[in-house]
Amino acid sequence: MNTRSPASRFLAIAVIAAGAAAVIGSCALAQTSSTAPEGDKVLCMARYTGSGAKPPERWDDIFWENDRIAHRIYGPAVSRPAPNGEGLVTSGIDVWVKSVRVPFMDKQLATGHQHDDTTGMGRDCYDVQATCGAGGLGIWDDATHKLMRSANWATNGGFVSGPDVASFWVTYAPWDAGNGRKVEEKRTFTLPAGTNFTRLVSTIDDVSTPPNHSELLVGIGIAKRTIDGKRFLAEPGVPANNFHFDKDKGVFVYWEPEQHYRTPLEAGHTGVAVIVDPASIVKVITDEPDQNLLIVKVTPGKPWVYYTGACWSLGLDFHTMPEWQKYAESFKPNFDPTAPYTATSPK
Repeated sequence: MNTRSPASRFLAIAVIAAGAAAVIGSCALAQTSSTAPEGDKVLCMARYTGSGAKPPERWDDIFWENDRIAHRIYGPAVSRPAPNGEGLVTSGIDVWVKSVRVPFMDKQLATGHQHDDTTGMGRDCYDVQATCGAGGLGIWDDATHKLMRSANWATNGGFVSGPDVASFWVTYAPWDAGNGRKVEEKRTFTLPAGTNFTRLVSTIDDVSTPPNHSELLVGIGIAKRTIDGKRFLAEPGVPANNFHFDKDKGVFVYWEPEQHYRTPLEAGHTGVAVIVDPASIVKVITDEPDQNLLIVKVTPGKPWVYYTGACWSLGLDFHTMPEWQKYAESFKPNFDPTAPYTATSPK
């Protein structure tokens, strides 16, 4: 589903998207062990799952994954009421946890039981719902203490699917940003092999009448989990909202409580982290009931960069909060929107 060509207001970021399609790359990735593909081995995948796509179809989700982690975002079809959709309206980012070094999302989806670890490769046990999930965003209205978010992605394109990088772009149609202001966004996602972090290059344009060129406050969110003694279990000495924030490095790390999902079998812990330019940080908000928020300042029409990543305690790389935090804090981001980002970037 390649859609309409970007409007003129997206020309600057379109250059970045084109660069992504040519193989995006060169940011330092502090890693434990990394991996460029050997021969024809495919480590990364990105695809549109909607009508006309190769099977298996899944409404019009967009999947992307590498040898460490997997994600998806949701399109217009799934937002329609049942039976023509699921009524899921969200611009949040989903996580599929995995324990293999090869793409598994299509195999898992084809089983018809994607939420359970039926393949021994991973599972879809992360809930986005009405939150930002693992690093989605919205416009923060400080006066009303409210995050104004877009609906599901509107258009997509620029797919690069392996062997050692997954990349694509989407647009989000104009939405209400509060105080009579309207914005729209184009965002490029890039995930090379050998890292848990997807690099996102966003351009948020003001489309108000008349235009408002003042800075925006953007809230990047991480969904919080409520300890209920059934699905999410408490641990002695561990806070319910188990997060760590390093303002100097621009790193926000969250470690979910132990999860039991659909079956009595343990589904482990999911770790999520967001990395932003420290100079852009305004504040963090950790008292919202459903998500932690990292508030940054953004100039309308100007591309900007942030990173979001996730891990699974039952996976191959990070099994505890300290391990995940150390990895996130040692990661070396590049906040230049034009910089490439590939599997062969310096570690």
